[in-house]
Amino acid sequence: MSDTCVPSYSCGTYVPLWLNGAHPTVKDGVVTRDVCGSWSNNCCYLQINPIKVKACPG
Repeated sequence: MSDTCVPSYSCGTYVPLWLNGAHPTVKDGVVTRDVCGSWSNNCCYLQINPIKVKACPG
């Protein structure tokens, strides 16, 4: 999942979602991050409920 704004209509969808914050490291464990959906030149037009994220290398 991208952690930078993705333009509308990218990745086969009208409103692509992206992680609004850095990806965690293994050491960070489980972290909470906001998710945004970009639309009409607004990177965070949709603000999705925070999600739990964990690094899973390999």
